[in-house]
Amino acid sequence: MHYVILSACNQATVSQVEKCLAQGYRLFYARTAFTSIEALDYLKKIITLIHQHQGKVLVNSPALLLSSGADGLHLKSHDLMQLSTRPAGIALLSAACHNEIELQQAAKLQCDFVTLSPVKSTATHPDVSPLGWARFQEWVSKIELPVYALGGLTLADLADAQAHGAYGVAGVRMYEASALHHLSGN
Repeated sequence: MHYVILSACNQATVSQVEKCLAQGYRLFYARTAFTSIEALDYLKKIITLIHQHQGKVLVNSPALLLSSGADGLHLKSHDLMQLSTRPAGIALLSAACHNEIELQQAAKLQCDFVTLSPVKSTATHPDVSPLGWARFQEWVSKIELPVYALGGLTLADLADAQAHGAYGVAGVRMYEASALHHLSGN
């Protein structure tokens, strides 16, 4: 029900992942650009840690998937729209969707799940109009894929998301240490 998006790979991310695992979260997406050996080394540590808890990790590059030991591939919407069939040999495939056409494409490619965003206004994309729950529900009802709601959400939005057809919620900031600290009451 939770898809944790990691925006960096460093020691702080390792700590964040440990806290997420302690909360029972088992599905992660490392979306950062791996421009250094150090970041790639941290990714491998993170993947090992997540695997020790029977979790799964997706990355956004086929080459990185092969070199890192990750479990699957998360397609950016642009990459999703370039494909005509599901990539061969990808055990776990997800995609970022922002409209009905992308959702239909993800279904055609038999993605295992997708994210649909932005549901609410976000600080990172203030110029993008949010979908809102009504449109989210309308679009999700037309496909047969698990959909994670993304964009401007908090952990408290899980029930609302599921009431509107989402499988769960996804995000970056909601899974950072401060949000998890508040949730655990520590």
